[in-house]
Amino acid sequence: MEKLLEGKRVLVTGSSKGIGFAVGKSFVDQGAKVAFNSRNDPEGEFKELLDSNENCFHIKGDLSTKQGAAEVVSEAYKLLGGLDCLINNAGTFVGEHFMDVKETSFDKMLKLNVEGYYFAAQNFANLVVKKGFDAKLEKPYACIINTGSINGIMAEHNSSAYDTTKGAILMMTRSLAFDLADRGIRVNCVAPGLIDTPLTHNDLNRDPGLTDRLADRIPMKKIGTPADVTGAYIYLASELADYVTGQTIYVDGGIMIAQTLADIR
Repeated sequence: MEKLLEGKRVLVTGSSKGIGFAVGKSFVDQGAKVAFNSRNDPEGEFKELLDSNENCFHIKGDLSTKQGAAEVVSEAYKLLGGLDCLINNAGTFVGEHFMDVKETSFDKMLKLNVEGYYFAAQNFANLVVKKGFDAKLEKPYACIINTGSINGIMAEHNSSAYDTTKGAILMMTRSLAFDLADRGIRVNCVAPGLIDTPLTHNDLNRDPGLTDRLADRIPMKKIGTPADVTGAYIYLASELADYVTGQTIYVDGGIMIAQTLADIR
């Protein structure tokens, strides 16, 4: 069976675990060379993958500063001999009620969840842009995929700062897609719903039976896993999506298709 991403050179930021790791691994399985990124040294399953696969690479770096984002993208470009796809995935979450949100918490999320995406994308575009590209005659040759969230359009308790950053990513996706379309670079977003990752696992299991109650409110009756999300990224990075830009794919088990009270009327 033909691999959809054969020969693609991809950087996945924030990819030592969770959705980022699953996406990076799935891209390797589809024939891509992938530069994984984390702030810390590889360990566990992540280290095993890096040690066992010649198409997997690691770049240590912090995306929460403009310089850090530029350095990670530039190093990936050199390491892979070019880049075809950037997946902006590095992010963080601090749960605080709006009345208690501290400036340090807000700044932390804004810098990594928004500024990190923006300046990584800017550096990527500057590195890969082709002089003389003619959008009327040629196919897109590169893409950016942002990791958003249903929190970008659906509010959650004690999550106002995080929700704000994810809302920004949705508009960023559209704006960058508009600016880069005539330069051959597509920009899209994958917005997961409730996914069991290292970032959410403790919260999902804080009370006995909570996961069952939450799953019961999802039309597909299950909390997602990182593996449930990877297909959307593969599609958007492949030539199957050559005419798709500025779009957000929601991978949420159906959370967004019904009103909150629809099941109890």
